[in-house]
Amino acid sequence: MANLHVREDVARAGRCANLHLPTGRTCLLPERHPGTCDFTEPREAGETVG
Repeated sequence: MANLHVREDVARAGRCANLHLPTGRTCLLPERHPGTCDFTEPREAGETVG
């Protein structure tokens, strides 16, 4: 089952991967991090997993 709020490729890399839907930005903090997400540009997220 897919979750539209998570980028699966980034999540497989052990990152939070929550997606901010209006902007397409992704949280690259570690999975289950404390506090709020720190969203980065989609290009940066792609470089993290690529």
